[in-house]
Amino acid sequence: GMVWISPDGVTWEQVDSPIMGGPGRQNVESVVFANGTLIAGGYVAAPGGQGQPGYWTSTDGRVWNPAPGAMPLHSTKGRATQDMSITSLTMNGTQITAAGGSDPMPHLWTSDDSGATWYLQPNPVDAGAELFKDGVGLIEFAADPTRMLALSEEPTILELRPPRWQDATGDAFPKGGDR
Repeated sequence: GMVWISPDGVTWEQVDSPIMGGPGRQNVESVVFANGTLIAGGYVAAPGGQGQPGYWTSTDGRVWNPAPGAMPLHSTKGRATQDMSITSLTMNGTQITAAGGSDPMPHLWTSDDSGATWYLQPNPVDAGAELFKDGVGLIEFAADPTRMLALSEEPTILELRPPRWQDATGDAFPKGGDR
């Protein structure tokens, strides 16, 4: 794998990062700087296997460490048919939020310790309602001290109103054939 680092955003240096490459597929889709640590999120897959959410950490951008373990996942009734990934990493104060999963199985995780421990958040598909019963792909996330919002591919805006997610899209986006 390769990493590009820059002291000024104008000149860039390509750095070899063997831990982000190797056998199987890996993909980095997001990065955040949290309390002195860079965290890159994406997926990793064994050769011929399905991608699972994964992340790497670094204190200097040159030397990267793999996740110490697997991200916690929601239990499912079936096997995912597409890669699951971390597509977004966001800071809210000292808390990091990772969003992603896959279309039929969205996932949201939070960490209060720079990514050493991750906590699985409620699943909008498995909330016991008809909302999002066919899945929803989380692609971006934002939060402030009073609320959590996620953007999906449809486009849909989801708001976490514990214990479940609610559609907060309103009339801002066209529906059906009006897109």
